Amino acid sequence: MRLRGDGTTARFSVLLYCFWASVVSIEVFLVPYLVETGFRSAQAGYVMSAIFLVTIVSQPLWGYVCDRTGRHREVIVAALITGALSMLLIPAAGTSFGLVMLLAALYSASANSMPGIIDSWIMQLRSRFGGVEYGVARGIGSLGFALTAVAMGRIYDSYGLALNFPVYAICALGAILATGSIHAARSDTRRALADGSGGTSSVLAAARESGVAALAHSILHNRDYLFFLVASLGIVIGLRAAMTFLPLLIYSVGGLNVHVGLAQFASAGSEIPFMFAAALLLRRFRPRHLLLFAMAIFVLRLGLLALAPSAAAIIAVQLLHGASFGLFLPTSVYYIDRISPVQFKTAYQSLAPSVYFGIGSVVGSSSGGLIVERYGLTTLFQVIPVLIVVSVLLFGYSVIRNR
Repeated sequence: MRLRGDGTTARFSVLLYCFWASVVSIEVFLVPYLVETGFRSAQAGYVMSAIFLVTIVSQPLWGYVCDRTGRHREVIVAALITGALSMLLIPAAGTSFGLVMLLAALYSASANSMPGIIDSWIMQLRSRFGGVEYGVARGIGSLGFALTAVAMGRIYDSYGLALNFPVYAICALGAILATGSIHAARSDTRRALADGSGGTSSVLAAARESGVAALAHSILHNRDYLFFLVASLGIVIGLRAAMTFLPLLIYSVGGLNVHVGLAQFASAGSEIPFMFAAALLLRRFRPRHLLLFAMAIFVLRLGLLALAPSAAAIIAVQLLHGASFGLFLPTSVYYIDRISPVQFKTAYQSLAPSVYFGIGSVVGSSSGGLIVERYGLTTLFQVIPVLIVVSVLLFGYSVIRNR
């Protein structure tokens, strides 16, 4: 069997371009909108935490549904429609914190849970039919995030942040149409992801095959993995706190929404070449050494944010995103593959991002909001580099220990 129609990589590229363009409305401009509307910084942080928290549970559940039914396309379309409706209702919620939290949770359980599902769908079709270039499609997705951030920053300065939610719905509609254009025979896509390509839900598959107790014992006795998890968790906590309140930092030095968009463009754009170059670098350097380098760049990047005197300086610092996060993300996959046992490789790969991107984002957003409210924005950006330094030293110790 083969995919019906040509240009599958192009179709997925359009899907990811529109999807990550829609994410700009949430990850970049939702906090500024909430603060402008009258919410406290801590409340804005709690809203972002709710978005990340619900996804920890909902994404593997959606993965299980897709594993059992093979209906990735239908699940993605339904989730994007639900996410768009929830975002369009946020302006109507006004200053009702409870209602905004409910809508944010609904968005999280639907559209925000789709990145892993989309990636899994791509990799399934690639393994079964070939001809689908994930790297190209994902790179186009990052480009969509970067370009949309710049454009929306300029538009919101002229027309206001309330336009943020219709823009989200338009981008989601583009993703829905692109998803609907991708077809595969259901009998081929219905198979479960027990072959190891299954995202976070594959943790359950691995546990069934080898036993939950054996999996837990393996993780708890793998020191390299535990050191990496704890160090990465600390880094993501600091990173998420910084990125959640980066728009407020830009405003504090006289910047506008256009500068917020440019900062996001700089960061998202800078990660693309490093993601493409990671495979070449990994042929010359060991994954743990590249990870340590990327973590060290996190220290430099977040430390410079605390010292940046202007919006232009903040935008320049964001160019370090590529050498930090853009290198960290693909290298971590190779590193985990090296240190994980054969029977649990997929489980290890799935658990790690759930810990640091899921839990780390929740803790970073909520604790960041509390610090800003009680001690001020400056204190937050002074504390973050300290946490990153401790995390890097911890991982550095594990690297030295293995020499």
